[in-house]
Amino acid sequence: MITLKEIEQYQTQSFDPAFESFCKAGKLAWYPWVGKNYPSASSKILVILESHYIDKAKSNVEDVQNPLYTRCLVAERCYPQYWWNNPTWNNLNAFLAGKKLVAETAPKLWENIAFYNFVQRPMPSPSDRPSERDFAQGWQAFKDVLNTLKPRVCIFAGMSALSHTEQLPPALTLGKLTPWGEKINNTFTRPVFSIHAGNVAASGAAIQHPGSFFTCEAWHNWLRSVLPTLAQHLEDWAK
Repeated sequence: MITLKEIEQYQTQSFDPAFESFCKAGKLAWYPWVGKNYPSASSKILVILESHYIDKAKSNVEDVQNPLYTRCLVAERCYPQYWWNNPTWNNLNAFLAGKKLVAETAPKLWENIAFYNFVQRPMPSPSDRPSERDFAQGWQAFKDVLNTLKPRVCIFAGMSALSHTEQLPPALTLGKLTPWGEKINNTFTRPVFSIHAGNVAASGAAIQHPGSFFTCEAWHNWLRSVLPTLAQHLEDWAK
């Protein structure tokens, strides 16, 4: 696994004191990725995937215990000197940018956005699913990350968390999660919804998990139809 020193030029550590306190309190297992331009970005965007997985065949059991694991994975999939093809990340990049990204074009996008995984416990394998407790704890972590990064838009890359909202922590509210819309790749779209936590108000958008059977262009076109300014900023960053 690459080191923080190798990637620190691409990100900001200005939020790390808060992340460190969340990790010590057991609320976060891994520091979120925060691109170096995020604090001054024209749209503050937080992208949220679901889980990290233990891949025993690639011997990441030890790496996944590192609180910087999320950041190193982002760098390994988005920066030329570390570039590693992965279907989920290739699709996520293409969805965000509205076009296929390669090692030379991905960095400009990721230096403007923030990212973390909703479930803060590594899954034993890709076939394992988070528990109700994982989702409940995930919402608590989400509230803390939200209050720290203060994004204007949160993009959930996967809809599982939004199907487990029975145990939202105090002072976190989500509004207008229905009605369902058209189908894309056999997945119903959700409307843009509201997110409130303390003094933070954000918009939320959710897409199908960008793994198998995911059509990047169709989902980006949907994002452009519901949040056109946001989609334009993402496209501009990826030029």
